[in-house]
Amino acid sequence: MLQRKVIRQLRVWKQHKKKKCLIVQGARQVGKTFAVEQFAAEEYEELLEINFKETPSAMEIFSGDLSVEAMCTAIQFRYPKLMMKPGKTLIFLDEIQECPEAVTSLKFWAIDDRFDVIASGSLLGIDFRRSSSYPVGYVDYIRMTGLDFEEFLWGMGVAPTAVESLREYFDREKPVPAAVHHQMMAYFRKYIAIGGMPEIVWAYVCNHDFRETDRLQKDLLQGYLSH
Repeated sequence: MLQRKVIRQLRVWKQHKKKKCLIVQGARQVGKTFAVEQFAAEEYEELLEINFKETPSAMEIFSGDLSVEAMCTAIQFRYPKLMMKPGKTLIFLDEIQECPEAVTSLKFWAIDDRFDVIASGSLLGIDFRRSSSYPVGYVDYIRMTGLDFEEFLWGMGVAPTAVESLREYFDREKPVPAAVHHQMMAYFRKYIAIGGMPEIVWAYVCNHDFRETDRLQKDLLQGYLSH
């Protein structure tokens, strides 16, 4: 499993006593959904995940009264196994750009403050111009990108403590030992070739096959061009 720094940011957001809803921004395939799901598994008893592209019928939850009580009632009728415990249930609204009313609802979730709500969307962000009323002042933001070089090193199996010890050379302005320098340059060349998209990095971690890496990169590029 790849380690992502964004999990730390999500934990900081969760610790706020009176938090706003959170919007996780970023391009497609940078790992937004995976990161939120991992965060939910570690920090909450249950996760309500609604992907509006995958389940467009879920938009009905937000088609009427947007009071939290009304939305919770609609949610529990649609997902009867959910307990919907304040502070224990994370609500994750994925591909939220497909449901403008869900964007509007973020204001009321934030005002009510019983449930933690994260929203996300694909492509380069969320087209909030489609929403009937954008919740200005009621949302915080986190922007995700692909893996940076440090996250890439973790994925390659380099211990975080080793990366920290390497950083000390730079902080103290001391030369890096030649053996360490050569190894880091080898990792950096791999990073340049593989990139930081999680699916591609994980494929390389699992099979060390550059041909598969190249195929996935071409597929991902074609997916971007198709939009």
